[in-house]
Amino acid sequence: MIEGEKVSTYRKYKLISTGLLLLFGLLFPLRFTDPLSVTTVPEDFIKELGKEEFKKIGIVYTPKLLPEGYYIESVELISETEADETDAYSVKALFQNDNGKPIQYIQSKNEGFNQEFIYEHIAGTDTIREKHFYFREGNPENMVFWKNQDGLYIVYATDWSADDLRDFARDIAGNPIVNEN
Repeated sequence: MIEGEKVSTYRKYKLISTGLLLLFGLLFPLRFTDPLSVTTVPEDFIKELGKEEFKKIGIVYTPKLLPEGYYIESVELISETEADETDAYSVKALFQNDNGKPIQYIQSKNEGFNQEFIYEHIAGTDTIREKHFYFREGNPENMVFWKNQDGLYIVYATDWSADDLRDFARDIAGNPIVNEN
């Protein structure tokens, strides 16, 4: 009888401990998710932009990952015709967080806009060094901008430091998505 009682008591404790583990598992679930397994920023960026628009712009630069808490709010292509009848494109993206603080990103292949922007922000000149990140404090947004080959790239963010903005800009500049069609 004593041997049988030990088995019965063991089963009771095992059943109770399993029940408690299940209860605690339901009450306090693990919330770990590998961010790389659920984040598809470049693919979502292209999907939001649209395949036809992506074909027009050719190469799109996107962040590999968005900062924690941010998501893609919108991506749009703006088409214009320049004075010499060539097509000019700009991609405007808005990344938003739950606190309502946006990050705006512009990729411009519009030479008129590019020259006007550069002249306004680089002390009256129309040239900037390629692949050099320029930081400007603003009210209410700070910005980083840079030139790469035929495009101008601008990132605006409220309350971001120069280092954080440059890091985000480097992430974008290092992640070209090439349209192969």
